[in-house]
Amino acid sequence: NGIHFPNNYDIVLDIIETEDKTTIRQYYIVNHDTRTLFWLEYRELLSGILGAKEPGHIRIFLESLYWVHWSLYPIGYRGRDFPTDASKELLGVLLSSSIDSLTSKVSTAPYSVADMQTMCDIINKIKDLGPENPHAIFSVALLLSICVRWRFLHFHGQKTSRLNRCKSIYADGGHKRTILFRVLSPILFFTPDVHLPELKGVWADEIIIEEVWKNFMQKLISEWIEFVLYSTVMLAANVGFLAIQGVIVVPSNGGWIKASPAQIASSMSLVFSIGSIISGLLLIRRNRTMATQDPRTACDYLDHATNLKPFFYLEPLATIFSLTYALLMWSCVV
Repeated sequence: NGIHFPNNYDIVLDIIETEDKTTIRQYYIVNHDTRTLFWLEYRELLSGILGAKEPGHIRIFLESLYWVHWSLYPIGYRGRDFPTDASKELLGVLLSSSIDSLTSKVSTAPYSVADMQTMCDIINKIKDLGPENPHAIFSVALLLSICVRWRFLHFHGQKTSRLNRCKSIYADGGHKRTILFRVLSPILFFTPDVHLPELKGVWADEIIIEEVWKNFMQKLISEWIEFVLYSTVMLAANVGFLAIQGVIVVPSNGGWIKASPAQIASSMSLVFSIGSIISGLLLIRRNRTMATQDPRTACDYLDHATNLKPFFYLEPLATIFSLTYALLMWSCVV
């Protein structure tokens, strides 16, 4: 179209030929001075992020794409050099995120302190490879793209920036509990009231931090294993109690066996114990692998759970997670 770009611009073209012989041409333009990407016409890029309207905020997203570009094309061309201050910037981001994680239990850092320390050690070793080494460029650019995108997700530099990973930054972020949930919660010994805030904190604004998710699921699985063990003890105690002579009253005239109050209570406790064991084993089997999954899989898991009943949000999941403990408590109460 007769458009001329400065030397500090790069154009990346992607030409795809489909099965029906249709040619699709895609492109983006890289501005190395501003470290951003842009297009010559309108593009919808932020459909999944609500409230991203400020130019400075959108620029952060475009910068993350800039580092993605370098990770895809780490070998320079046309004499293009990788930014010399990129390694120092990445090292500073990781160090500040590590301090934030050490001083706050609700830090928005995307990785654990141990992982970020490992990354810092790798970056220091990368310096020995030289600034033009493609492996070094790929490593630094990839980590920078993740860190900069994390800034975008948490509205870095904006008035509504997220400082607490467990809190929503949106005005309507609070979900009102339904009447059904309020009725079921006392029956389940208010255990859903414990799990629901935890689930909301782990998935605040539908963003998951891998380390937080894994710790949360491992804690749940450990609890379920303990509850199954306690329920097994209760089951054995009830079976032994029912085997005691005199608990089950047998009429001398050979009539119908009449259940005594003790037998009824023990039988109900036995049923609740079996229910607790079954629910616990099912939950452990279903969620054991989730404790080792990446954040994308975890988001899909929670998104699927909420899409089934959007009105109830995370309430069904919180209720299901409560069954093992609640049934164990009922086996003790009766």
